[in-house]
Amino acid sequence: MSRFTGKVALVTGAAGVLGTAISRRLATEGASVVLADIDLEAAQRAAAEIGGDAAAVRMDVTSGDDVRESLTGSAQRFGGLDVLVNNAGTEGGFATTTEYDDDVFDRTFAINVRGSYLGMKHAVPLLRARGGGAIVNVASVAGLQGTPGMIAYGMSKHALLGMTKTVAAEESAAGIRVTAVCPAPIEGRMMRSIESGLGGDDGTTVRSQYRDAIPLGRYASPEEVAALICFLASDEAAFITGSWHRIDGGLGINSA
Repeated sequence: MSRFTGKVALVTGAAGVLGTAISRRLATEGASVVLADIDLEAAQRAAAEIGGDAAAVRMDVTSGDDVRESLTGSAQRFGGLDVLVNNAGTEGGFATTTEYDDDVFDRTFAINVRGSYLGMKHAVPLLRARGGGAIVNVASVAGLQGTPGMIAYGMSKHALLGMTKTVAAEESAAGIRVTAVCPAPIEGRMMRSIESGLGGDDGTTVRSQYRDAIPLGRYASPEEVAALICFLASDEAAFITGSWHRIDGGLGINSA
């Protein structure tokens, strides 16, 4: 497929397993991709592995100056911006609400909420200059339900869905579509952290509980989630905006 030939995309949190899978899929489909991550060396390694026009840039998503400079610099290098994927995120801490650390709470919101807000704020003018484009925000099924022991993470993903709807409403007339994906657990580092954070020495029990709750009986692969994100970012989704999309192995079958 070549759905992104001639287009420029930037992916935040691109050095992680999902960010790299998204970047690779976009590049495979013809995009010039900028892999943005606070860990520049890891982003550079991922970009080198992807090859082609893939480039890496250091971005601290909590810094307005950093986000603006990274986005504008990438647009200048490749001639514009057509797609932003707000993928950077953190799982935060693991404790009940009464025991949750305030600093960890603030840091989780800085990355998961402020980071995506800044990405959209500074990407929108660049997308307008191209006559439109697409933003895809990576939320979670935790943004659709309660998440005991992870209040900051769950709240931040709820907030991200609200921002998705707001920016979609504001920018529809400019031809900018904004959507969100809500994955169930994805194989990778974050889920190992969540399993051990919620299960202590018995993370395998938490893993089994999560898997047993998913009708398809397994976690998603990063590539499966990347495929949905790239569809939403493509012109094939031209009539889709302001919406969130579950990719959860059937976890939400009985949800409204």
